[in-house]
Amino acid sequence: MKMPGGALAALLVAAAPAVAGTLTVALPAGSVGQQVMALGRVTRISVVVPDPRLWARRVPSLPAGMHVEAALALIARRAGARVEAVGPNSWRLV
Repeated sequence: MKMPGGALAALLVAAAPAVAGTLTVALPAGSVGQQVMALGRVTRISVVVPDPRLWARRVPSLPAGMHVEAALALIARRAGARVEAVGPNSWRLV
């Protein structure tokens, strides 16, 4: 999806519906985009990151055993962003 100024909106959609739970694997350091994509695959949640600069921002690794909301909050805090819930298993980082 193109946004004004040519920015791409990133949307993760889970392959199968499931209730968000606990992160069962550690996520390596990388970009916000890499971490939310991995988090989405592992926990079957959807995350939107509309700002390409935020998507590319580097963040440290995440340990296994975190609840989904805590993992998202930590990613956002480390990236200087905030998390907004947009549905039962979907969030937006802004």
